[in-house]
Amino acid sequence: MKIAFATAELAPFAKSGGLGDVAASLPPCYRAAGHDVRVYVPYYTRAASFLERAWDTHRFAAVTHAGFTYHFGIYHHVTAEGVDIFLLRFDQLFGREGIYGGKDYGYADNALRFALFQQALLESFTVDNWMPDIIHCNDWHTSLVPAYLRVRAGADPRYGGIRTVFTIHNLAYQGVIPLAEFPELNLPGSFLAPDWVEHFGLVICMKCALLHADWLTTVSPTYAREIQTEERGFGFDGILRGRTHELTGIVNGIDRAIWNPETDPHLKHHYHPGHLLGKSRCKRLLRKRLGLRQEQRTPLCGLVARLTDQKGIDLVISILDTLVERGVQAAFLGSGAAGYEDELRRCSQRHPGMVSASFDFDDPLAHQIEAGADIFLMPSRFEPCGLNQMYSLAYGTIPIVHRTGGLADTVVDFTPETMANGTATGFLFDEPTTEALLDVVLRAIEIFEFEPALWRQLQRSAMSQDFSWQHSAAEYLGLFAKLHARQIAAGEAGRLAALPPPAG
Repeated sequence: MKIAFATAELAPFAKSGGLGDVAASLPPCYRAAGHDVRVYVPYYTRAASFLERAWDTHRFAAVTHAGFTYHFGIYHHVTAEGVDIFLLRFDQLFGREGIYGGKDYGYADNALRFALFQQALLESFTVDNWMPDIIHCNDWHTSLVPAYLRVRAGADPRYGGIRTVFTIHNLAYQGVIPLAEFPELNLPGSFLAPDWVEHFGLVICMKCALLHADWLTTVSPTYAREIQTEERGFGFDGILRGRTHELTGIVNGIDRAIWNPETDPHLKHHYHPGHLLGKSRCKRLLRKRLGLRQEQRTPLCGLVARLTDQKGIDLVISILDTLVERGVQAAFLGSGAAGYEDELRRCSQRHPGMVSASFDFDDPLAHQIEAGADIFLMPSRFEPCGLNQMYSLAYGTIPIVHRTGGLADTVVDFTPETMANGTATGFLFDEPTTEALLDVVLRAIEIFEFEPALWRQLQRSAMSQDFSWQHSAAEYLGLFAKLHARQIAAGEAGRLAALPPPAG
């Protein structure tokens, strides 16, 4: 199959969250399975890294909008795995400091930026004489592809044969704009309708894909069920329930070439399930780096996350004084709401040697926290998939998570039964409240302090889990193959229907 992977982020070029990692990890698996895959991403002239790896093809994808023609330069890079990356360049739209905006705001013209990117993407197929069988679209930035395909198919029937799979990485981000900005999408007026993008007096880009993509996926089975409820459906639970048989939850994977305590270049000491001494050495070095006291049996909790309400940071802050009184240390790494940064800064000043808070992006420190901490805190109110809990499992850092979304699908709760059968990998709690979080953390600390053999068993079970991308890719490819077979069958049926009836 020919597969186009459309995304707003791609590590290492441009990344603000998990989407960048997904875009870097899934296409190589498609390629390894024998498929022709191309990744399409905007060329972020100032916000991206490693752009020198891409070369100018001197070809352009032209998109006309409001009397002006945008000539997107097509830049090409081939990864070590043989995946073709195409970066579409128009500096007036994408030559900015950020991918989506600044720290506390989004660019006012984001709808226009990504609308034109999607149209340039489709135009590039004609320019390069390469027409995919499947477009794998991701999040609202590529959610209008089904509409643009419908428009293009009217002039070029080849576009009518392309199938679309739309992955919801986080339903909370939908691409919402006022009705007055609908012309920025460069669509005929007929698309400003409830069965396309209009939604109770607003334009919601993601609605287009939720209704018209050939198949929907999201990033964990539990999240697929949750978004069909009023609580987690963000206004689209009805549409999603109506497509429940065309909605699949597929857990994201992690790249073990990057997240592996046996080979991690950010660690001075390496370790594996059969030999955990390196982990205790990593803990000592982490404490030294962060200015935390060196106390052998003191448990160290880590947290690496965006500092937002979704991530439950307020719950952690509310129990921090109690944990310190209990003799627990904590290391935080993240940025986000200024109020949460201030609270964590005050906590670290109030408890020197026990609490550390770092707010600048520091990838080596993220790896060192995963390796050096005993416990990883992830009390997200909702979490479509989550990656840090899987990193933690790989590093033998026991995750404490809220039973939601991908967290519920990837962490097995510590109970007498799961410890007896060797499946326990962490601790879960059911309600995102201060009381529930404190209770489960204290329960985990008791096991850590008083039952070290049990804790080692839990670590080894966690580290034996396999969350490689090959499993996720196989599920996606199964869906693609099903859609591609349908398209072939539909095309053959159309051909046979057009044949003249038999003589006689």
